[in-house]
Amino acid sequence: MSRNHFDEILSKLHCAYNNSIPESDRFGKVRPLIKHLNDKYLEHWPVSQKISIDESMIPQLWASWLQATYPWQASQIRFKNLSMNESIDGYCIQLEP
Repeated sequence: MSRNHFDEILSKLHCAYNNSIPESDRFGKVRPLIKHLNDKYLEHWPVSQKISIDESMIPQLWASWLQATYPWQASQIRFKNLSMNESIDGYCIQLEP
């Protein structure tokens, strides 16, 4: 896929109106998508009492105001993602960036 085609598709995808995003929420533009995914994860969750809380780090190659810097790791700039998973098969129950 060409870069121009990707940019054109990306410009059409919106999860929230810019005038309704709270300034304190760094993930305000994708918060409705995250909320929808969390609702669907709970709806289809194979109920179990064995759950785990995981922290994953997503490396990034560009500078962003959402980043967290970790100088002791190989890829120093990352996003932190917390998730609650079903511990037997790893099914994601809740997600919070």
